[in-house]
Amino acid sequence: MYGVVSPMFEEGKTLINRLAERQTIVIAHKTFHIGYIGRENIVVVEAGIGKVAAAISTTLLLSNFKIDSIINAGSAGSLNKYLHVHDVVIGKELVYGDADATVFGYSIGQIPKQPARFVTNEALSQGIYKSIVDQGLKKIQGLIVTTDLFLGEKKIRENIVKNFPDGLASDMEGAAVAQVAHHFKVPYTVLRVISDEATDGAGVTFDEVIDEIGDEVGNILINYFESLS
Repeated sequence: MYGVVSPMFEEGKTLINRLAERQTIVIAHKTFHIGYIGRENIVVVEAGIGKVAAAISTTLLLSNFKIDSIINAGSAGSLNKYLHVHDVVIGKELVYGDADATVFGYSIGQIPKQPARFVTNEALSQGIYKSIVDQGLKKIQGLIVTTDLFLGEKKIRENIVKNFPDGLASDMEGAAVAQVAHHFKVPYTVLRVISDEATDGAGVTFDEVIDEIGDEVGNILINYFESLS
């Protein structure tokens, strides 16, 4: 069984609407959509925005369903000058962009007693990567930086890029999902479609394209699950 953690309804709606035999249940104020694509049994949770919401939802998902793999899927801001709106990033690594315990000898972005970076499952990541068949979408794998910040100012973006020069995209949930999955020892990956440039005016761009981004996220996942059948 696959668990899909979707921060916003807009980011999960296309996948949710394609679920066959769909059932919906609410656990601790979180909505879970259960169904099938092909032979694959899938649970999509509307997680909410931010690290805490993502961690709560992922924990509920893993505690209430027999989940074999976790996919966190949604939008992200670009941290790389070559990545633009509608391009796709698959996370190979996740790190907290607003964590700093370096005074105790930890790496920047590392939570004490946690890995410096959370590494996604290679087979799962590659499977989703190969499911991106739209030739108009640039696709790349690499580091995703998670913060509780929507990057809508140039100076904030520059600070993140300074600390994580190999960062490709910035989201608000990925590393939290990764940490919970790591704790439960469940394979995971993160799929993000770029919704904005993570700089001045990003909020306007995000609002204009989020429905399209949700469609693209959903279609990539549908292609992946259908490829397994």
